[in-house]
Amino acid sequence: MTDDSQNPSNSTPSYGVAEVDELASEGLKAYALKQYELATEKFGKACETFTTAKGHDDPSLLYTYGKCLFKVAVSQSAVLGDNAPQPLSADNEETEETEETEDNDNEAAEGNDENGEGEEGGEENGKGEEGGQENGEGQEGEEQQEDDFEVAWEILDLARTLFIEKLEQEDSRDLKIKLADTYDLLGEVSIESENFPQAGEDFESSLKLKKELYDSDSSLISEAHYKLALAYEFSFDENEDTNRLNREKAISHMTDAIASVKLRIEKSGKDDPELVQDLEERLAELKQGSRDTMEEEKAKVLEGILGQVAQGSGPSKSKPKSEIASVLDQAKSQANDISSLIKKRKKTDTPSEPKAKQPKNEPSNEPNNDPNNDN
Repeated sequence: MTDDSQNPSNSTPSYGVAEVDELASEGLKAYALKQYELATEKFGKACETFTTAKGHDDPSLLYTYGKCLFKVAVSQSAVLGDNAPQPLSADNEETEETEETEDNDNEAAEGNDENGEGEEGGEENGKGEEGGQENGEGQEGEEQQEDDFEVAWEILDLARTLFIEKLEQEDSRDLKIKLADTYDLLGEVSIESENFPQAGEDFESSLKLKKELYDSDSSLISEAHYKLALAYEFSFDENEDTNRLNREKAISHMTDAIASVKLRIEKSGKDDPELVQDLEERLAELKQGSRDTMEEEKAKVLEGILGQVAQGSGPSKSKPKSEIASVLDQAKSQANDISSLIKKRKKTDTPSEPKAKQPKNEPSNEPNNDPNNDN
């Protein structure tokens, strides 16, 4: 078997409808330029046009449309996180307390200035109304973000169903690759939505197909095991038996990821001791992890442990919870996907100066930015 997941193509595949082909071509160009909103618009229209012309949906178009929707949701989530109000510093809090004390003293000394104070109170109420509007806008943005992820998941789930139906009629390697990619992306959407159990199910389905398609030393196999280790690591609740089972699964998949990497090193002759060491450290952490440390680790992941270092100390509710899946996707465009995942995660273990958080973008050195190619 060869490691040849969906090969990048310089030409847009033909869907048998001229307008659809044109829309898909424009959508691919927009995607390559990271214009995900435009790409989503083009592929959404392409899906509608194809269905109208042919009387049925095309799973490949739906997959690409779903991936574009996912990119938009991730981008919007990052923007929401950047625009969220930051907590006041200790200095600011002290200043406010001092000003409040002074205001109270002045109020007692100037009891006859009720009208003036009333005007000031009106201004304060106005500010309160503005704050309420800002909170309302923030809630609306979060709801929109959730809707985007939900729509992306539904579109991808429809693509999954159609690929399965096609596979029942034709045992095609190409269809298996597309179905494996669809399961993989569904898993990323679930990770993004913090639905770790569902992510585990979809990643398992993806891995099962990938084992049929690729050698055990393939980077796609080691990456799949690593993603599953992440999903199971954070799939825990109040049921201790379930938690123990999920932790065992996480350990098993991390062990398999290490074995895959070592086999690849052995076959290629290119040693990567740092990568192996990082993976083995993660494995040791999993084996030693308690419920408390797992809760803490989950909080870190939801703060972007696979992305940039969180600002300040302790969890910040203003941070986006969207960085995990985008980093997983980024890893597939790099030569050593597992290594990039591990190294980004490891950065959070080293204290660093708080940095101004920037909207997360895909790396500019991505070898192929085709939404139909996950590698």
